[in-house]
Amino acid sequence: MYLETPRLVLREFRADDFDALLEMDSRPESVHYEPQKGADGVRAYLESAAMAAFFEPRTHYRFAITIRPEDTARGLIGLAMNSDMTRDWEIGWMVHPDEWGKGYASEAARREAHMLQTRLLRGEWRDELLYAILDSEWPAARA
Repeated sequence: MYLETPRLVLREFRADDFDALLEMDSRPESVHYEPQKGADGVRAYLESAAMAAFFEPRTHYRFAITIRPEDTARGLIGLAMNSDMTRDWEIGWMVHPDEWGKGYASEAARREAHMLQTRLLRGEWRDELLYAILDSEWPAARA
């Protein structure tokens, strides 16, 4: 499966995405909110993404974000069902720091949200915003 926007292609991960993901994972600013995976973790992520594509019904989507006309992974975006009962989905992404500030993450997220609405929720759309902050940010938020 792949999704397209005017500037991006969101495609299933391939084994040859390993070097691009490992390089992104090695950048401290890329993993500010997520722990570094290292080579073993990146390999496990790619294997997990490949396996998720075969589940039926599919509850996890993990795509490489590529920037046209190149086919190199410059980011990742995922969509995961948290609850079948409430049809609660979570979206997350990471974009290579060299591509920050260009609108790629929001463009990819809009495309995934459109897929979620049209393919997975069959045209129904319900909004709910869940927001989280870090424990270390809580004292400042209360002031």
